[in-house]
Amino acid sequence: MSEQIKKQNELVNQEVKGALQIMEKNIADAVFNRINELQVDGQLMIPPNYAVGNNLKLAYLKLKDVKDRNGKPALNVCSPHSVANALLEMVIQGLSVAKDQCYFIVYGDELTLMRSYFGDQTVIKNIFPNDDVNIFATCIYEGDEVQIEIDAITGKERVVSHKTQLKNRNNKIEGAYATLVINGKQVEQELMSWEEIQVSWSKSKSRNTQKEYPQEMAKRTVIRRLAKRYINTSNDVNLFVVASYNRTTPTEYNNDDDFVTNQEELHEQVDVKANTEELIIEGEVVEQPVTEEAPQT
Repeated sequence: MSEQIKKQNELVNQEVKGALQIMEKNIADAVFNRINELQVDGQLMIPPNYAVGNNLKLAYLKLKDVKDRNGKPALNVCSPHSVANALLEMVIQGLSVAKDQCYFIVYGDELTLMRSYFGDQTVIKNIFPNDDVNIFATCIYEGDEVQIEIDAITGKERVVSHKTQLKNRNNKIEGAYATLVINGKQVEQELMSWEEIQVSWSKSKSRNTQKEYPQEMAKRTVIRRLAKRYINTSNDVNLFVVASYNRTTPTEYNNDDDFVTNQEELHEQVDVKANTEELIIEGEVVEQPVTEEAPQT
């Protein structure tokens, strides 16, 4: 490589680095300003143990490694507006990339936030910060003894007894159920047969994940359905968080391909997900020219 090309590369890299630093500050300011507005208006309550600044910094560091399907950095190809809104959705829901509660994917020139299996559990806990909330899922295997009760008034199903043995885990999965416990009291359950779970997966393109991790995927499916139903029917919730949750939750039977186990699985989903909702940060986010690439030798 000639000295001239080396100098040219260094100049390009310096310009890109400087532009990204300006963009980072601009986007961080936009997110902070919007969060402050929502808090002042009483529309949003950040979880007490959630550090907005730290999580934004961690997310931005993570974003520097995110690429689109062509291998181009997300921060080069995505509009600053979409980056700001993806980060804002993360903060509103109280999610952390460091804990694998959410991920970012590139769709065209838009950055989209995607929750993981853990993220669904986190959101429902954050929505009820004054309560002791626990949501968990259990698989039903062939050979298990399960007693199901149906409330004659509400029509709701409930697993009242589940007896199993360790060896049954090697058997076929017959179903799964999620349980929501608030302040030590069982509040809601979601029960699905194996056939219903497979219907829920039928439109997913990430079949490898479901094949390799059927137990965890089945648990994730019933947890998400329970969380979505409870969040949207509860009267005592933060409506702005609920709106953000719904914006980042696809339709019920096409939302089961976001149990991400690695970066390759994450890239598989670019063809499936698109941020089609209205953006929630108003006004302009200054865009810097950072799409130039260094000359190749």
